[in-house]
Amino acid sequence: MPVRVVETSSPSQVSGITPGSNTPPPCTLLSVGQGFSGTQNVSNSQKDEAWKVNVQIQGIDLDHGYLCGTMEALNVPMADTPVVTFWEGEIVDTKNYTFFTGKWGATTEDDIKHWTQFPSFSPLVGKVEVDGGKFLDLSNYPYIFMRWKEQYFVNVGTDCGLTIAGFYYVCFSCSDGSINGFYYDPNSSPFQKLELKSTNDGRSGFSFSSYELQNSQKRASFKIQAAKLPAGVELPKEEPKFNAPFLGFTKTAEIWNSRACMIGLIGTFIVELILNKGILQIIGVDIGKGLDIPL
Repeated sequence: MPVRVVETSSPSQVSGITPGSNTPPPCTLLSVGQGFSGTQNVSNSQKDEAWKVNVQIQGIDLDHGYLCGTMEALNVPMADTPVVTFWEGEIVDTKNYTFFTGKWGATTEDDIKHWTQFPSFSPLVGKVEVDGGKFLDLSNYPYIFMRWKEQYFVNVGTDCGLTIAGFYYVCFSCSDGSINGFYYDPNSSPFQKLELKSTNDGRSGFSFSSYELQNSQKRASFKIQAAKLPAGVELPKEEPKFNAPFLGFTKTAEIWNSRACMIGLIGTFIVELILNKGILQIIGVDIGKGLDIPL
């Protein structure tokens, strides 16, 4: 489908240089449980080669530039069932993340090349090319730029013939909830386009009430507030109880094995000390002449 071009705000509205106050604008269409559907073109030369895609936001924390969700591809040729992946995303707010990726094999040239595919990015190019847009104020910008990185397959194995080595450059429209994206992977077809529209499906997921990092310099906590469970999903009424096995490679067996070994080794040293003979001499083995094996 064609790219929808929406008028962008003037450069004077997007070039604020007040760092630390550029949290993306709150948007009801980018929230926990929101669903999106559309297509991903997997080839430049064959426009009709497209996968139907459903995306759902499972978690979001605008203050710290984080979101996550699931992506479902419905008509993948090499898969018998829809392929579902879990992804995590970075929101480009210039406070937590800039337009420069700095990982996943993407250079600054790759970043600029992909971001400029979005018409809504054109007013920002000049400042982004300098330092990744570190001092841009995007708090009132009508678009939210993100990177989505698939982390693992949910319902298929890694031998399914697909790859999640790359990531998506994503542009979200706050006005209509549409999403455009381009997949980057040096080993895949370039500029695979993702086009999604918001849906009105039932919402489910989780939101973050507080988030802090824990490292060698400061200690903190991470709290998650759960939302309502999806329809038809029930929590277990009691936690299953399992009896610890007694036989086999269990913790108890390994402890006793190691203790018996230590007792035997110490006992051998004591016997050799008392008899003033080595353990081989005690059991009648002639020593001191080598193995006496002819060559």
